[in-house]
Amino acid sequence: MRTTIDLPDELFRKVKSAAALKGQSLRQFVEAALAGVISDEESGDYGHDRPFPVSIAPKGRKIKSFTNAEIDEIFLREDMEKYDS
Repeated sequence: MRTTIDLPDELFRKVKSAAALKGQSLRQFVEAALAGVISDEESGDYGHDRPFPVSIAPKGRKIKSFTNAEIDEIFLREDMEKYDS
């Protein structure tokens, strides 16, 4: 059956791009997406039983990272201060 639907331009571009990335035509992609939604509805699986990903904020203070060259320079400076005094 043939039908026409109106999609916002941005959504259309995203759908067309997603189809291309999967190597599918727009028709194949939309057909598979709609079949998936219908299948989920029939099985009662709406994705609600999946846990949400948890993001935990880092704690403590930030520590600057140094390159090996910077570490060597720090040690050299400390040695120079120790022996100069």
